[in-house]
Amino acid sequence: MQTYGYIKKWGDIYQKVVTNEYDLSFGVFMTAPKGYLKEIGQEYAPECIENGFEPLLHAQAKVVLRLREEGGDIEESEKSKIKYLNVMEKIENNSIFDMLSRRSQINC
Repeated sequence: MQTYGYIKKWGDIYQKVVTNEYDLSFGVFMTAPKGYLKEIGQEYAPECIENGFEPLLHAQAKVVLRLREEGGDIEESEKSKIKYLNVMEKIENNSIFDMLSRRSQINC
């Protein structure tokens, strides 16, 4: 049995995210809320709402879905972005330059 708090939490998310454009009843939504949110590009809505932010607008969620179709998984691009930022931080700290100069001295 689901608790009142659990149903209220997902009910609030459902009201903010699931618009009339989706033919999705609350009862069906509750069978797999996270799955349905991902299906409509709103998988981060619970975290947004919990942190005091509004979820994506419907048009923004459509962009998420389009980007996912075009470029693969958004989470993978986030991982790539983090790797890029880590490399840039190392460049700023000159650690890559030090590593490359040591490598070139060894290979000479």
